[in-house]
Amino acid sequence: MRVDELGLDRVAAAVAALRERGRIDLVERIAIPEAEVFLCRARGRRFNVKFDVAYGASVEAVDRFSAQELADLERELVDAAH
Repeated sequence: MRVDELGLDRVAAAVAALRERGRIDLVERIAIPEAEVFLCRARGRRFNVKFDVAYGASVEAVDRFSAQELADLERELVDAAH
C-alpha cells in the first residue's frame, strides 16, 4: 500500500502511532478546505502530512529532507496505519 491510498482515519491513526513511539512530534492538526494537515517534526525538522480529499495523503517537507528521508517517513506512516 502507498501513502496516497490511506484514508483520513488511517492517516490520523498512523500519525498518532508514530507520535506515541517517539518517531515524530505532532505540532498541530489543522483543517483547510478539502484537506486536513498534520504539522509534524522529525529529527528537528518540519514536515507536513496532508490528506486531500481529491488526491489522498502525502508527505511534504517544510525543512530540508532528502528524497530517501521522505520515502522513509511515507513507509513508516503506511506501516503504522496497519
